[in-house]
Amino acid sequence: ILAGVTITKLILSWILIRRIGIMGAVGATIVCQAMEIVLLAWWIRRRFTFRFNALKLVVAPLLLMLLIAGAEPFTTPQLSGWVHLGYVFFTLVLLLLVYRNEWSQIDWRKLLSNPKT
Repeated sequence: ILAGVTITKLILSWILIRRIGIMGAVGATIVCQAMEIVLLAWWIRRRFTFRFNALKLVVAPLLLMLLIAGAEPFTTPQLSGWVHLGYVFFTLVLLLLVYRNEWSQIDWRKLLSNPKT
């Protein structure tokens, strides 16, 4: 896959750079990177099974992004430290909620104990 994408990029770059200059290189790169992503995704899905957790991969980051995007325009320099501390607190709470099953599987005593040498 990677060799095919590289050869395609070289050919496409050669054609497009001659026609539209530096923007041809940009266009060839964008097209070939998209092609690489699609081909690798297709190849990987044939060999592995993935479970998609929308809460962890989409909803939680989206909530954090919306909080930051909504709060930053109204944040004054005097309050910026407190607002950013609030982001940290919100992120920690969000991580604890979203990964609550994973947290419960950690053996904290074993993790925090001094290893015997």
